Order: sequence, then structure tokens, then C-alpha cells
Amino acid sequence: MSVKIKIIPWILAAVIFGLLIVLIFVPAPQKTSAPTVPAATSSAPAPAGGLYAYTSAKGRSIEVNVAAGQKIQSPLALRGTAAGWYFEGSFPVKLTGYDNRVLGQTAAEAQGEWTTASSVPFTANLVFSQPSTPTGMLILHNDNPSGLSANDDQVIIPVVF
Repeated sequence: MSVKIKIIPWILAAVIFGLLIVLIFVPAPQKTSAPTVPAATSSAPAPAGGLYAYTSAKGRSIEVNVAAGQKIQSPLALRGTAAGWYFEGSFPVKLTGYDNRVLGQTAAEAQGEWTTASSVPFTANLVFSQPSTPTGMLILHNDNPSGLSANDDQVIIPVVF
């Protein structure tokens, strides 16, 4: 019986030591923040044609009828002009909640000859589901058939639901 009594303090000491090691070396969970949105530069107010000009991080220009911070609802009728965004006459458009959950996606379709270096008008009709966040991101992405990240480009426009 005396051997068992002498072992118990050593077991307790080992357990306490193990807990201290875990508390010291395992980091506490960090509160996650909302995703960061790369800033698209916009000109405001809209010119007479009702289009807002944006420039991507890679310097590509696009004009669209949605302003940063604009309140939107489904269906969202998009129109604008773009040069160098198309492949086979279209480019992807996506709407996410601020939690990055995809609410809807569609393709913007060129309304003219898309193989030119000049700006070509486009239209798109974006139907989207009920958002779970009060704000979201309209993402206009160049069509990149090569799949090379060096050719990827996008404009992210913050919106309100």
C-alpha cells in the first residue's frame, strides 16, 4: 500500500507538468477577421453614361454600372465596357457575401467584336441567393484560359445588400 501512495504524487506531478507544457506551447485560438478585399480604384460620381471606372491591381480598366458601396438586389442587371477581359466573348462575374460564400455567378457577354484591343460593351444578368451578411463583393474576373496566375486579374467591388 505504501508504494501506491508514493506513486500518486509522481503521477499528479506528471499530469500537472504536461498541462503546463500544453498551456505554454500551444497557442490560443485567434479570432478570425473578415477577409481583406483588395481595393479597386473607382472614379465617382458616375459619368453621364452611368458607368463607374475601376482599375485592377494589374492596371486593366473596366467600367460597370455598379458603384463601390452601392445597395444591390437580385436580379442585378450589369452593363459596362472592358478591354482585354474577354475570352470567347465572355468573362466570369461572381457575387459573394463578405464571408466569401458564393451567392451567384454568371458570365458577362461581349456585345461586339471582343478580339479588339478597344473597350467592348458587355451585359450580364446576375441572379443571386439571399445573403447571410449585410455586405458582399462583386468580383469581375478576366477570363484566363491559360490558367497561369500571372495572367489572372480581377476587380472587386464592395456592395451592400
